[in-house]
Amino acid sequence: MNQTRKDEDPRKEASGLEMRRARAEDLAAIVALLADDPLGRRRERYSDPLPASYREAFEAIDRDPNQFL
Repeated sequence: MNQTRKDEDPRKEASGLEMRRARAEDLAAIVALLADDPLGRRRERYSDPLPASYREAFEAIDRDPNQFL
C-alpha cells in the first residue's frame, strides 16, 4: 500500500517533478507531445496557432468533473 507521510506533498515525485492540473496555456505543449509520437503524427495537427478544435476539446475535458488533465 502506498502511504504518504503527513509532511510530504503527494504531488511531488522523488525526481523533484510536481504534478498539477493542466492549464489552457499548456495546450500547445500537450499537442506537441501528442504529435511527436508514431500514432499521434498521423492524427494530430500541430500548428501555430493551434486549430480552435483543440481549445474546444480541452475546455470540454476540463469542465468534466470526471476528468483530470
